[in-house]
Order: sequence, then structure tokens, then C-alpha cells
Amino acid sequence: MRTRASVSLFAPPIRTAICVALLAAAPCRSAHAQAEIRPLSVTKLRVNGPETVPERRLEVGLLWQMGWYDERFDGSGSAQDSDLSASRGELGLRLVAGLLDTRMFGAEVGLLIPVVFEWSESSITDEKSSAMGLSDVPVGLKLRFLSMREASLALALSVTTPTGDQAAGLGRGHTRMAQGLLFSSQPTSWLSVDASLSAGVALGVGDDQRGKVPTWGLAHEFGLALLLPPDLGLTPCVELGWTMSSTPDARTDESSKAHKLVLNLGLNYQLNDRIILMQGAQVDLAGKHADRGAMWFMSFLFLG
Repeated sequence: MRTRASVSLFAPPIRTAICVALLAAAPCRSAHAQAEIRPLSVTKLRVNGPETVPERRLEVGLLWQMGWYDERFDGSGSAQDSDLSASRGELGLRLVAGLLDTRMFGAEVGLLIPVVFEWSESSITDEKSSAMGLSDVPVGLKLRFLSMREASLALALSVTTPTGDQAAGLGRGHTRMAQGLLFSSQPTSWLSVDASLSAGVALGVGDDQRGKVPTWGLAHEFGLALLLPPDLGLTPCVELGWTMSSTPDARTDESSKAHKLVLNLGLNYQLNDRIILMQGAQVDLAGKHADRGAMWFMSFLFLG
């Protein structure tokens, strides 16, 4: 039976990639510019991968992220009047259970319970708002169908339910579904490579949201991790992520496209065989029709 990489970070890389953040948009724009915490197992930074939690084991994750966003720049990068700036914190409890774990195949299910803290201010009207409460709850399933040193592959599916208060900016008011193909490889003893391609759709969008909510999105993520000697317990990571979403015009048949390029830098530290600490930062490098900002994130993972 294969040992999960969350117990040994220096096994072939592991990540999941369900980009529910592709469908970022809703009543409070700043709240949805931030990448969401994902419901399946993660052992590095934001790019996730194909390994699964061992069979009949439970991974408990306590996750925190804090971001700052505004609309100060347009698609060309030139300055313009900003009508909204915001900060957003998200605290999440993630539970992931292993269903199957063999040499070649694996399966897990996950659930995330997120609590959001939101603050925003308009630079034009000086209007301020704040909210705190339960956000939309995602559930997910990951199926690994290939696991070798040269390459590992998995499929990931997620459904995000509209449990958050849409009027307060804590939820999007509709169901979202995403699916992704996850790949990892370890070409050398000191380097791991991870990549993912995912797509998402919005379901049950109400008439009041038409023209405001992306109906579909695509994402590609790529990450490199430096595998230092095991006695150090440290794994430095650098990642790039690109997302694109499409929002139909409520009055015409045309759609507007938004895209964003982000950079993640961070460290993964294995405290012992059961506990892992992850810490890093995400910065928006470029984008069009998308808010710009930065985010700090930290996670504690415990494998029961």
C-alpha cells in the first residue's frame, strides 16, 4: 500500500486542482476575487495534486487566509479611479476521508466549512460595509488512477452549495460545479513538478444575477517544489496560476472574458509524521476585467 505524501513530503508530489475560484463573481466583487480554500487534500501550497488520503484515515485541516483587493488598474495596467477596495479573511475547517488506497488507485471525499470576514469601502461614495458568517460550502471527490514516480494522474470533482448569505456578500447565491485533471511528476530526486487543468460551470443562476455571474471558467496551474534533505523538513514552492471566466451580457448574445495571472511563493514544513504547516503569499501579476490584490495564507494539517 502506498504511503501518502502528507506523511512524507519527499515522496512524489501530491496536489489537487479544483479551481472553484474560476467562477469568481457575485454581489460583493472583492469577496470573490480571492482564491477559495478547496475541499480536498492539499500538502503544499495552492496548486494541488493527485495523491489521496490513505484508506480509512481522516485528514483534518485548519486553514486561514487574508487578502486585500481593489480595482485600481484596468486591463492595460494604467491607473484609473477605483470604486471599491476590500479586505477579506477566511477561516476554514477541512475534513478529508480516504476511501481507497492501493499502489495504482486511490479515492477520497472532502468537505470544507468556511467562515468569512469581509470589509469593503467605496472611494467614490465613501460607503463602508462589513459582514461575517458562513460562506458557501464545497464538497469534493478525488479519484487517482495512475501512481508512479514518473507520473501520477487523478480526476477531481467538486460541488459548491449556496449556503452563504448572498445579500451580505458571503455567498454567490447559486451552485457551482468544477472538475479537473491533476498531474504530478518527480523528474529528479530534488525537484517535483505539478500541473492541473480544470473547468467549472455555474448552475441555477437567477434572473437577478444574469450578466453579473460567469457561466463557465477555465484554469491552468503549474508548480515547482524543491525537495530538500528530509532531516530539514522544509519544502520551498513557487507556483503560477492562470484563470479565465466568461460572463454573458444580459442584453446581447455576446460575452465578456476576464482573466488573471497569479504567483504563489511559500514554504511547507513537516513538524512530524502527522502534522504539516504551510505558509505563503499570493500576488496577482496581471489580469483583465479582474480585481487586483494580494493574499497571505497558512494551514495546519493533521493526519489521523
